[in-house]
Amino acid sequence: MKRESLDTNVLLRLMCKDVPAQYELAKRLVTSERTRFFVSDTAVTEFVFALERHYKFSRSQIQQAVQDLLSITTIDCNRELISVALELYCTHKSLSYEDCYFAASAETMNAAPLWTFDKDLASKLSSAKLLTRFSPYNLSHLVDSIPWVGFMLADEQKGIPVNVHDETNGFATDPYKDEAAEMWGHTDAYKESQRRTQNYSAADWDRYKIEAADINDRFVALMQSQTPADSPEAHALAEEHRQLISRWFYECPPEMHANFGALWESDQRFKKNIDKAAEGLSAYMAEAFQTAAAA
Repeated sequence: MKRESLDTNVLLRLMCKDVPAQYELAKRLVTSERTRFFVSDTAVTEFVFALERHYKFSRSQIQQAVQDLLSITTIDCNRELISVALELYCTHKSLSYEDCYFAASAETMNAAPLWTFDKDLASKLSSAKLLTRFSPYNLSHLVDSIPWVGFMLADEQKGIPVNVHDETNGFATDPYKDEAAEMWGHTDAYKESQRRTQNYSAADWDRYKIEAADINDRFVALMQSQTPADSPEAHALAEEHRQLISRWFYECPPEMHANFGALWESDQRFKKNIDKAAEGLSAYMAEAFQTAAAA
């Protein structure tokens, strides 16, 4: 069976039926049993654009029109990708179909994240990440820029990362001590953290946990109230968190703090612990840290 292609204007006549003579020609063409017709992703993008801008279709109407198009058995196209893009397009009203198509491409091609300078796109879709000068380009960059301070475990109730010392001081042994030393032991911040924390008492750690839990609870409240992670409120809380690290462990400049989220992405143990407090908290805090540092 031979294969041919369809232009966007043929798709419009076929679905909108606004020019009766051309509709009949288009219908007769695509119902041919001897030919299959390729519809490119670009043609679908133009189709969506025309329906939205010229025909004033709603997003749900556009989704239905494209689905009707995809149901034509003689048409070959990237159905999975287009369906994912349409779902994103209908869910996120502030995003264009083009943006949704790019994100859907990243997802369906196993090529996420989609790096972008578009803050709205990055905040709406998990497959898109905001590119800033603080974005992680590789793990070796993280090793140099984010020293391990030993808080790998989490409080079971709050999901708060806490430092853990040996049992003689009233704390469980840190199972990640050797890993931390191997990865970050050469950094000044790691050495400073070790110097400070070796003399902390049980009461000191309790005070730290109270401060950390308070910040954590307020981050959860902001996220659950749908306050944007790049809002002044979230940035102020991010600064409190940065100061907490500087006060208790080592000097943590904004550039280092911005990369915490990247570390959580690279090691899912962090993400799992932090998200015990609320699903999505690690991503919300990471965005707040990153955008606060870039502000």
